[in-house]
Amino acid sequence: MSAPGCAACDGTGFVVDDADDVVVAKHCECSRAPTDSASRLAYVGVPRRESLFTSAGLHPQQSALLARVAKRVEAGDSVLLMGPPGCGKTGIAVVLALAALDGGKSVLFSKVGAWLREIRASFDQSAMDRATESELLTRMMRPDLLIVDDLGAEHHTEWSRQMLYALIDERDSCMRSTIWTTNLALRGDGETIDSLHGERIASRLGRCARFELGGADLRDRAVTRAGGASR
Repeated sequence: MSAPGCAACDGTGFVVDDADDVVVAKHCECSRAPTDSASRLAYVGVPRRESLFTSAGLHPQQSALLARVAKRVEAGDSVLLMGPPGCGKTGIAVVLALAALDGGKSVLFSKVGAWLREIRASFDQSAMDRATESELLTRMMRPDLLIVDDLGAEHHTEWSRQMLYALIDERDSCMRSTIWTTNLALRGDGETIDSLHGERIASRLGRCARFELGGADLRDRAVTRAGGASR
């Protein structure tokens, strides 16, 4: 059975291999895709801990915002979720990822730093089995819904800015929905998206529907409720 949200085969269950000028249809890897929610989320890149998030476990502040964000995502808009660490941005994004999968859409979840490290690793010509820079960028372009988690946590260089701008610009041009989560404000004093990534990226992200979460770190609350000490 194929996965309805598979970006490789578009839910058909088959992919085309045209190596050596010979066109061959092969079964897609998604034919072995899991069916339970946590495993489905892990299959599209959501880390194990985050893949356990459900709408039932959302904090009231998250739940109140979820419906508003969902409307924008369902309309095909891109969304920028902003707020301090632990306020629930990723939880909202993961619940929306599962809803998109249930709706038959292709989804990919990626942390910014991990994606950039994977691209850097592709420059190692001795590792022949690694995906190329072009393939890694294309993989991020394909999904109906892309979730880019923790913008601002990556190492900031001119190269990383170029990679991020290429991703943002291409998905914006194709009008494909992207959910960005970040601890940074768009502009203002101190470290912001503008100051760390430049005005071109800030301008593109400024087109997103922006939602800001606040409050204390929910991770610390969870530890305290479990009887541990807050960090």
